[in-house]
Amino acid sequence: MIHTLRSWLFTIIFYTGSAVVALAILAGAFSKRWIIAGAHLWSAWFVWCARVLLGIRLQVRGAIPSQPAIVAFKHQSMFETILTLYLFRRPAVVMKRELRSIPVWGYLAFQHGSIFVERNRAGAALRNLIRDARDRVTHGRQILIFPEGTRVPVGEAPPLKGGLSGLYAILDLPIVPVTHDAGRLWGKGLVKRAGTVTLAFGPDIPPGLSREAMEAKVHAAINADPTSCAVREAPPTAAAAPARRSWLAPWMVLLPLGLGGLLWFWLWHGYSSGLRTELGRWLSPPSTIETSGFPYRLEADIANARLSRESAALALHLQAQTAIVNRIPWEKNRQVIAAVEPRLSLAAKHLAGASLGIHAPYARASLRTEKGRIARLSIVWTKPAMTSGLFATRATASQLETHLRETPTFGNIGPSPTGPVQAEVEISGQQLRLGGSAPLALELAAAVTADAPLVSFGQWANGGTIEISHATLSDNSGDIATLKATIVPDGLGGLRIAGTIDTVCPQSVRAALGDLPAVSERRLRRPARIAFSGTLPGSVSASPADATATSLPVRAQLPPCPVLG
Repeated sequence: MIHTLRSWLFTIIFYTGSAVVALAILAGAFSKRWIIAGAHLWSAWFVWCARVLLGIRLQVRGAIPSQPAIVAFKHQSMFETILTLYLFRRPAVVMKRELRSIPVWGYLAFQHGSIFVERNRAGAALRNLIRDARDRVTHGRQILIFPEGTRVPVGEAPPLKGGLSGLYAILDLPIVPVTHDAGRLWGKGLVKRAGTVTLAFGPDIPPGLSREAMEAKVHAAINADPTSCAVREAPPTAAAAPARRSWLAPWMVLLPLGLGGLLWFWLWHGYSSGLRTELGRWLSPPSTIETSGFPYRLEADIANARLSRESAALALHLQAQTAIVNRIPWEKNRQVIAAVEPRLSLAAKHLAGASLGIHAPYARASLRTEKGRIARLSIVWTKPAMTSGLFATRATASQLETHLRETPTFGNIGPSPTGPVQAEVEISGQQLRLGGSAPLALELAAAVTADAPLVSFGQWANGGTIEISHATLSDNSGDIATLKATIVPDGLGGLRIAGTIDTVCPQSVRAALGDLPAVSERRLRRPARIAFSGTLPGSVSASPADATATSLPVRAQLPPCPVLG
């Protein structure tokens, strides 16, 4: 149990500190010196966390090479991988190409000087490996390689891969084998165990040996017992390595981490208060607001949500059993809202019957604003029931998506029968039923035009229009009807609508427009066009059918036309 708790503590503290170090490194991402220094600091932070939080201590046997050499490591865990950055000042680590694609880390590893190898392209991979290794050696760096190619469990000794022999033959450098027992304490899972990791640098394997002789020596050396094997001696002229003051690492990370945490808590608290104040201006009793989410997000939980807004022209009422508002703390113009049992009521006071009501078990919305306007409002309603004073029928759907964005435009747009587009509306419905109709799919796109940005109903009604570019009803067998229409205020408290419908079920459409009993007909091979006009609320009439026209061919293999009303 204690090992599990310590492992969780290590995971939280080490990776949080690592994020601080990564931000510090990215601050100077174009300086390789900065990246190399930051990588060494990060590895020292890792060694300190492993010792203090996990109880894993490190014992190094043998002299660490300071001149260019090929250093061949036994690979059992992540421990020795990070440890290489601590033991060497500027190592060039050979690693698989897939790691290059890790966001941020892959870029920093490349800038640090790591050598990436595509293991599935043997010939090209070896050429690139030798080319990059030569470059690193000319800068006085050691080439670190894991010759077994991947992590192996403790006690296993697989054969060596071919990359080591290629480097050995071309670079003319000694190989320093390294054996260790980190895998005993640092397994693949979360839980790590306390103890001492012994890491031993074996005697140099000089250049010039045959491949078989070299690989036999390396294989034996990296699989030897690190506590009792022969070790590498320091060159007689080498100066003693300075003692590592690893106590600097924790404080250099913990101090900014602590200060950063306090600063973030203060900022988050301000964001939280601002959100409560903002929602309080919109909501009315009995709404209650509680905020949470520190430190990663900002969330407002609203119980008994009530919102009511009325102007001279519009009345909006919205309520929900519960609502949750999520936002990135510093981006107040973007939020995601989820509501349980939402009810929406919207009415235009100067238009008779121009009202809309929606009730659903659940809804989810995304709102983005820019300079006081709605840049995007998307709402997904689950199993909504809809009513409108403009239509007699009640509509239901399995899912309804509505999208709205304001596009304020000033000035004249040239020769056009309408003003510029000031808002765009898109609606998509699944399993939509209009009264007793068959289940249909709906796709609608419309634009609201006016001579100036929308600020009031009266301003829009003075020359504004609603242009429906398309509204398509379809079922599993294809499109049933596609509508194009223009809606304008009639100045008498109503709306005038006129347009055309292209449909493969003309008799069913005419019956639906005229509120007549449903008819039975087969789908046409080519759509017929119906012109219509009327008043909303009120009656809409279609142009009369041409009695002299010849009957159009039908698709007998398709099901009959569905009921539309």
